[in-house]
Amino acid sequence: MLAFDERSHQIDFVYTNPGNPSLPPSLTLKGQGRHTRLVVRGQTYTGEFRCGFW
Repeated sequence: MLAFDERSHQIDFVYTNPGNPSLPPSLTLKGQGRHTRLVVRGQTYTGEFRCGFW
């Protein structure tokens, strides 16, 4: 699932690994600007979401 709003700089991205060890692990990336969280394998990382759209 991917929801991205360029105007508000928000992202809501969920990737679920289908059980294939050759693919990246399941992850969730959600937030807005400096208040963005990446969750991978139970670990939470916080930071700023930036991309080339703005």
